[in-house]
Amino acid sequence: AMDGATVRLDPDGSVQISSGVTEQGQGTEAMLAQITASAVGVDVSRVRVTTGDTETTPYGGGTWASRGAGIGGEAALQAGTALREQILVIAGAMLQAPPEALDVRAGVVVDRATGAARLPLEELGRIVYFRGDTLPKDLPRELVATRHWTPKDYPFCFTNGAQASYLEVDPDTGFVTLLGHWCVEDCGTVINPMLVDEQIRG
Repeated sequence: AMDGATVRLDPDGSVQISSGVTEQGQGTEAMLAQITASAVGVDVSRVRVTTGDTETTPYGGGTWASRGAGIGGEAALQAGTALREQILVIAGAMLQAPPEALDVRAGVVVDRATGAARLPLEELGRIVYFRGDTLPKDLPRELVATRHWTPKDYPFCFTNGAQASYLEVDPDTGFVTLLGHWCVEDCGTVINPMLVDEQIRG
């Protein structure tokens, strides 16, 4: 019950995620893009998703049952968070500021306290990839992170829910009339309300 994700910042400030879980019409790619965008600090339109290619994506368990967001999404979150930390270390050296005083918001390195823009990600990427000679020699130049995640405290990772129908049966004809139906799902953090609604409907 393990999966992996690799998240990379490209020189144009866009982000690429490669994941072991795959799209089968249930919204996996949208979920991965949203989680990655939030973790790194970019707009979701700047995220490209690659799935379904076992030659290039990290090892994982693929998509079955309910593991896409719960396991693949957690791997994406951890990889995106690690990439954000790498970005802030490099930005801190470039801006002569402690990394903890900076943040990434909407594709720009900003002052954490004031939100003032300091450095667009495309400029940071350009310098790291093409002008690394201008950076301190001991500065890590990684703009990619791979993380794998598996539940460690329990053997499986499932969501829970209950459904109930209220109906009327005509004892003479056997005709059934549905009067109401209710669904209750323990979703945890809702990533995309429209996808949740359609998953429940499905």
